[in-house]
Amino acid sequence: MPKNRVFQGAILSLSCAVALLMTSCGEETTGGDDNNNNNTPVTVDAELHFASDDYGTIYFNGTEYTPDSGTTIGSATVSVTSGNSYVFAAKVTNSSWGGGFLGLLKAGTLGDFATNGGWKIAYTEQTGWTDATFDDASWKNATAYGGWNDLVQSPCRTIPAEYMQDSCALRAFIGSQSAWLWAPKTLYFRKTVTGTAGTQARIRIGSDGRRTVYFNGTALVTDNYTPVSGAWKDTVTLTGNDVIAVTITDTSTANVGCYWLGDLHALASADTFAVSDASWKFNDELVSGWEGASFDDSQWGTAGAYFDARSRVGATNRELAATSAYWLWCPTTVYIRQKIDLQ
Repeated sequence: MPKNRVFQGAILSLSCAVALLMTSCGEETTGGDDNNNNNTPVTVDAELHFASDDYGTIYFNGTEYTPDSGTTIGSATVSVTSGNSYVFAAKVTNSSWGGGFLGLLKAGTLGDFATNGGWKIAYTEQTGWTDATFDDASWKNATAYGGWNDLVQSPCRTIPAEYMQDSCALRAFIGSQSAWLWAPKTLYFRKTVTGTAGTQARIRIGSDGRRTVYFNGTALVTDNYTPVSGAWKDTVTLTGNDVIAVTITDTSTANVGCYWLGDLHALASADTFAVSDASWKFNDELVSGWEGASFDDSQWGTAGAYFDARSRVGATNRELAATSAYWLWCPTTVYIRQKIDLQ
C-alpha cells in the first residue's frame, strides 16, 4: 500500500475515534433544532387578523386586505419568510373621534406579533407609508388602551352573518392577545395674538370633553362643558403679544368627545383677535412651557393639517353662533403601522 494511503487511513481512523464521542463515524451531524439554527430561510403561512373602529383598510407589505363592505373585522392568510421584514399597517376612520385598531399576526414558529404601544401612528397619509422600506422615525408611538370590552362586543353585533362567521368570537380572540390602539385622548392647541396693550378682551370657549384654558401661561379654568349650552367666558387684559392655549381631553367611556371652539374679542369694540380655525398650532404631546407666550411652537403642526373644520357653529352653540369660529375636531382618520423583523 502506498505510504500516503496508510497516512490518510490513520488520520481517518483517528478522526472516527474522536467523532465517536459525539456521533457515529461517517454520519452527518445536524443542528437538531427546530428553530432553524442553520440559517436556512423558513417560510410559513401566517394568519393575519384585524379589527377596526369604525372602518379600516388593512395593509401587509403594501398589499391591501380590506374587509367586506359593512364589516369592521377580518382575517387573511399571508406567506412570510424568516430573515425578512414586513409591515402590518392600517388606515382607520371613525365618524366622530380618532379611529381605533386591533391587529394580530400569527406566524407559527416565527412568533406572534400583536398591536401594542410600540406601534407607530400618524394623522396624515404619506407616500409609501405601508411599505417595509418607509422611514417612520418621525412617527410617534401609538397609545395602547388595551382590550375595550364594549368595542369587542357591540360593533360586531351589527355585522351580517354572511360577512364573517362568528364575528364576535373572532374579535374577542384578537383582543385577548392584542391591545386597542387609539389616537391620543389629550391634545394641545395654542394661538399667538396681537392687540393694543391694555385692551380689555373676553375669551369664550365651548367644548365637548375636559378642557383647560390658559392665557399667557396662567390657567383660567379646568372643567367639562357641554357645547350646546353655551361657553365658558373670562375677561383678560392684552399685553400686545399674547397666547391663548387650550388642552382638550376626551373623558367619555365611548371615545367620542373631543372637539372645541372659541374666540377672543374686545369688550369695547367690534375687534376680534382670534377664533378657532385651521391656523391654530397643535401638538399631541405635553411639552414643558407649551402654554406660555415665550414658547417656540415653530415645530408644531397647524390644526388645518390634522383636523376637520366640521361646520360653523350654527345652532349647536348659542353663545358663539354669530362668530366665524369653527369646531376643531380631533383627527377622525389615523394611520398605524409596525415593521416586523422575522428572525
